[in-house]
Amino acid sequence: MKKSEFAQIVMALQTYYPREKLLPNDDAINLWYEALQDLDAVVLGTALKRWVSTQKWPPTIAELREQAQLVTSGDLPSWGKAWETVQDAIHIHGIYEYNAACKMFDAVTQSVVDFIGWDNICMSDNHEATRANFRMLYEQEAKRKKEERNVPPAVQAVIQNIQELLQKKAAEIEAKKGGADNG
Repeated sequence: MKKSEFAQIVMALQTYYPREKLLPNDDAINLWYEALQDLDAVVLGTALKRWVSTQKWPPTIAELREQAQLVTSGDLPSWGKAWETVQDAIHIHGIYEYNAACKMFDAVTQSVVDFIGWDNICMSDNHEATRANFRMLYEQEAKRKKEERNVPPAVQAVIQNIQELLQKKAAEIEAKKGGADNG
């Protein structure tokens, strides 16, 4: 998004919420722009319109990013809908057609099914416990996925670099320990 396009978003925010002291100076505007610049201007504008149509208070950066994800990707299914899809997949494909069943799942459902185990879900003697475990894991994974999709790609790249650097340092420390223990 261009800075000039963001200026229109700022004007809209200040118009929608005139009593609030939103983005009172250039520094605030620049910080918000930095946090939102990876979004398409039309998507962000639509996200803002969606927000003001349903909420009474001004949005935060995180709330605008979340709305933008809803505009572009839609919401994840509820755990109940996901569980229903898993049950449908069991009835249609059974335990032995796992790959065909997987085609029915969104990424979050797939992740949870893989964690629990397709065989475990299909062969469970305690359906209530399996359903409860699925719900707990699905809600955790959906929350993680939503948060992950809201993080700008540039920030994700920095996080990845930091994690790789820390892993490399940890491996070097372990290698030195191993060398010291052997010497």
